[in-house]
Amino acid sequence: MVTAGDIEFEQEQTKIFVLTKSVIIMVAGDLTVQADILHSVIEHKNRQLNEYPDEWLSVKLVADWFYEDLAAITRQRAAKMILHPLNLDFDKLVLAGIDSELANQLAKELLDFRIAPIQAIVMGIDASGAHIYEVSNEGVVCQDWTGFASIGAGAWHANSQLMFGEHVKHKEMAETLMLVYTAKKRAEVAPGVGEKTDMIVIGPELGHFTHVGEPAMAELRTTYNRVRKQAQKVRENGNAKIAKFIERAIGEPALEDPAPNLIEPGTVDGPAKA
Repeated sequence: MVTAGDIEFEQEQTKIFVLTKSVIIMVAGDLTVQADILHSVIEHKNRQLNEYPDEWLSVKLVADWFYEDLAAITRQRAAKMILHPLNLDFDKLVLAGIDSELANQLAKELLDFRIAPIQAIVMGIDASGAHIYEVSNEGVVCQDWTGFASIGAGAWHANSQLMFGEHVKHKEMAETLMLVYTAKKRAEVAPGVGEKTDMIVIGPELGHFTHVGEPAMAELRTTYNRVRKQAQKVRENGNAKIAKFIERAIGEPALEDPAPNLIEPGTVDGPAKA
């Protein structure tokens, strides 16, 4: 599902952006803002590779670029909305010597200004190993220890499935592929999450990545649907057993005697009197 401003629609548009052969960016949120950020990140990458052509790009560095560019766009839009109508910019706000009450009000509005939620997963392999970073309006979070990250409207559903599946970063690729695919399908119950699914595998060596092709995706779909039907059958059998148990329990006398009176006569108000 693609979001552009206040429009949401499904299209043949991947949200996986291949920055280099070892660093991938996955995005969620307003793609008009994401496009500006990605263009800027590409410029950072080109300068970095021109200056250090023999060094692998750091995944953390790319995540920091993404957040810095997001913060810059936020500042630009805040200035346009709040300062420009008053013929001010950030420099003039400091140097113009405006009334302190107005300055405090403008400062509060600038600090409170927010753009639409923007999220990204920056993942890949560099000289120090494999890494996952989650980037949002709030900052950059390293998810290496967790071993997974989810973004977008279905993030809670996907994270729940990954936690329930006990995913860790050392799991085998086949099990990871199936679990990640399942997490995506579970997330589709959330509003705004489309059915289109793209998958990519990075590594295991530096400079290698693979788009998961249609034959593998078809096998994942078939396997997922089969497992889902089996799980549904197990739930139905379980519900039937519990229904029979409740039916028997209602129709039979209580299996336990009533709880005995634990307070002996005379133990509260003194010895019992004849």
